Amino acid sequence: MMRTLVITIKVYMYMKDFTFRGKKINNKQANIALSALVLLALSACGGGGDKPSVESTSTTTSNTVTMESSSQSDAQPIAVKGTQANTAAQPTAFRSAAAAPVQPPYTVTINGHTHAGGKKIVLDDFAMSAFSNIPTANNGSVRAYRQKHSIIAGYLGPKRVIAKDDDGKEVIIQDPMKVGLIKGDITQTLPDSGKFTYSGQAFSDTSVGRLNYEVDFNSRKGSGSVTGIAETGAITLKEADIKNVIHHNALDGSRVIGKGIEGVADTQKKGRGDYSLTFFGPNAEEIGGVVYHPGGEVGVGGSRR
Repeated sequence: MMRTLVITIKVYMYMKDFTFRGKKINNKQANIALSALVLLALSACGGGGDKPSVESTSTTTSNTVTMESSSQSDAQPIAVKGTQANTAAQPTAFRSAAAAPVQPPYTVTINGHTHAGGKKIVLDDFAMSAFSNIPTANNGSVRAYRQKHSIIAGYLGPKRVIAKDDDGKEVIIQDPMKVGLIKGDITQTLPDSGKFTYSGQAFSDTSVGRLNYEVDFNSRKGSGSVTGIAETGAITLKEADIKNVIHHNALDGSRVIGKGIEGVADTQKKGRGDYSLTFFGPNAEEIGGVVYHPGGEVGVGGSRR
């Protein structure tokens, strides 16, 4: 810029002695010309400095990775090296979810009788007042609790390899147990009064626990708890009203309609779910059913004490 101004001043000094068409330029005209030259010089230097001006651009980097969602309602999170799973909000009721497919069809032999998936099950083959875990031919198992007037059973499918991780190790998953049989001698007429406590067993994929449930036939309400299930921690079965309930039994294709109680279940480790119980026996001597939670299901059964 200084160089340009020096040149401008020299031009001005020259113009003072310049003659145009025989007339000498006066001081006023020279000053006007100098002003124009200075403005022109400043315009030429408007960029400032000797380096070109570069417009800066900002780049926005997103931390969100979009992943395709699975349409299989029974798919479980798979831990793969270098990844993290996000936990989405869970609904408060889970009974509307599709039942886990029993594939391939299982068969299980009990007391010499072969039971096949979707076929009638012989209840007397299961031990009375005890929990049974019976392996199936496809390396799964039928888990059941048999009472005098009812049976509650679930199917736990086999473990299977679905992929390999970055280290070449097999990724193995196992669908959670689905309670697919709630069946027995349906109570036709409930007691009109009285309070009764039902005690019995609860079972999940890997644990066996206890059910305690109290029914007040005066107010037509019930509430209780499940303990001893490692996956869920303590479960509170919130108070709910007696109503009509329906169960579709995936293990033998039957349907059960009767009187029971359905309400909210709060689990210590898995959050909120719900539960469904049905009365069995001539005088509602037993209850049986299922607790649904975000991680799976728990079969429950109890008899009146």
